[in-house]
Formats: sequence, C-alpha cells, structure tokens
Amino acid sequence: MMPTAGAVTSDLIDIGRNLRLGIRRRMPPLGFYGDILEKTAIKPMEALCTKHYIRFPVVDRPGVLSKISGVLGNHGISIHSVIQHGRQNAGPVHIIMLTHEAREASLQQAMAEINRMEEVLGKSLFIRIEDALDDL
Repeated sequence: MMPTAGAVTSDLIDIGRNLRLGIRRRMPPLGFYGDILEKTAIKPMEALCTKHYIRFPVVDRPGVLSKISGVLGNHGISIHSVIQHGRQNAGPVHIIMLTHEAREASLQQAMAEINRMEEVLGKSLFIRIEDALDDL
C-alpha cells in the first residue's frame, strides 16, 4: 500500500518537473539511447565463444571418457575439469565436464558426433557459461 503510493507520487513529481523544464526524456527507458543499439552488430550463433557445462549419460565401461575427450579434442575443445561418479543403479552414469572457451559451431559438431556413439545412452546436454571458471 505505502510503497506503491510512494512510487506513483514520485512518478508524478518527475513528470511535472520534466514538463516544467521542457525535458522530454532525462533517462531513456533502457538506461541508454537507442542509437547505440543500431550500431551493435550481432554475431552469428556459430561464432559465439563461451565456456560450457556438458553432461553425458554413458555406459559404465573403461575407455568411454577417453573416447569422449578425443572427440572434443578433435574439434579443438579443451577440457577444464571432469567429474564422473560411479554407478548407483542399473542406469547410465553421468560424465560432467566444464570446458575452456570453445566456438559454438565446434561444440555443436562434437556433441552430434558424441551423441551417435554407442556408449552414450541418451541425449547429452550442455549449458553455456558466461562467467569465469577460475572461481569454481
């Protein structure tokens, strides 16, 4: 009740001040002027370079991690860290990897190749990471 009334009052005072001073917009709605957006080029998704979290559902068999790492390496994707837990039940085990920066096109190609492997028991997934992995 009170915060809403305060916000409305503040907006009315702001509008009145702008009208009195002849100011149309003191601060643009996005916090910057739109002409900046027009000059910004958008990269194609394939050219995007980010770090990634990847999870592979695989059979618990020797050599699987090596095969997956080899495919990533062939596509120029460097691994930052790996976690692989032992089997808890009859289902797949999960290999979890964090990568260094890699091109989206390279990752997509590697993921398609890895998902065709007989050792991979389901669709692998990845999430792009935009902040530094050094803090992990």
